[in-house]
Amino acid sequence: RAYMLQESGADTIDANCHLGFPPDARTYDTAAGCLGLLGVRSVRLLTNNPSKAEALTRAGIDVERTVPLQTSPHVRNIEYLNAKEARLGHLAPAGVPLDGNPIGEATNVAPLLGRAAGPAWRPYVVLKYAQTVDGRIATRRGDAKWISSEAERRISHGLRAACDAVLVGVGTAIIDDPQLTVRMVPGSSPLRVVLDTTLRLPSTARVLDDRAGTVVITTEPASEERRAALRARAVGVHVVDSSPRGVDLGSALQTLQTLGVDSLLVEGGARVITSFFAEKLVDRLIVGIAPTIMGTGIDAVGDLGVAHVAESVRLTNRSVHQAGDDLLVAADVS
Repeated sequence: RAYMLQESGADTIDANCHLGFPPDARTYDTAAGCLGLLGVRSVRLLTNNPSKAEALTRAGIDVERTVPLQTSPHVRNIEYLNAKEARLGHLAPAGVPLDGNPIGEATNVAPLLGRAAGPAWRPYVVLKYAQTVDGRIATRRGDAKWISSEAERRISHGLRAACDAVLVGVGTAIIDDPQLTVRMVPGSSPLRVVLDTTLRLPSTARVLDDRAGTVVITTEPASEERRAALRARAVGVHVVDSSPRGVDLGSALQTLQTLGVDSLLVEGGARVITSFFAEKLVDRLIVGIAPTIMGTGIDAVGDLGVAHVAESVRLTNRSVHQAGDDLLVAADVS
């Protein structure tokens, strides 16, 4: 019942109090007793909860050092972690603040994500890319490594850890050959999603390895033989409607929701970024801006058919953060 109350918006403390329980009914006498029976007189305690150290000390166990355990927050548990820190005094379980310097291994990216609530029919969509000051995400030859700094890339991995799935187009999967996993921060890798109209993704693509689950969303013209080959490698293959731009994004998002995806991080490339904007399917935009100028290159966003300034995509609830040498701009897309 406490879990159901939390799903309805109550934090873990309010849920316990609503059910008639104290905010935290745990005691640590049994743990101290077990340590005593084992002859343990001192410990190094791995915890974010100072109450545990205090309880063991009162029971005669010397706590030589307390080592906080931090994780990259997920949109599903960030409120739980925030309540632990703000109301129970835990030591930053969701990692250091975003504007901490330097960017920590576990960093709280929640301010970038905004209020993670999308329409009922599809996941909450966060679109993230890194660009130069003049708006390029790659050179004219397609080279994009590395526009952003290591600190900005660490934040990007934190954003992956915060979402249920991460999505790219097949062009990005072929040219950049990304893993789309969480490696630079503690946290779990999301489901990897590739939009591939005709299933031209190479069998050697790193996104098909076993480091995380992968789903390929395709259309009817894709060959049955290629579909079967991917499924034989435990890759999910889902056929959806097509559109003039390729995979119909609305159908793709509905499919992902049926798979349990409530939050989706879209990482590109330019064609996918443009399509999501053109079809008004972006809830939150996060742009990493590197202090470089490239000149001619690949634009982050292509033609949206905007003839007048008033027709431009409007950004609200904006915030700006620094990550190493880069700036991160986040905003809701209205």
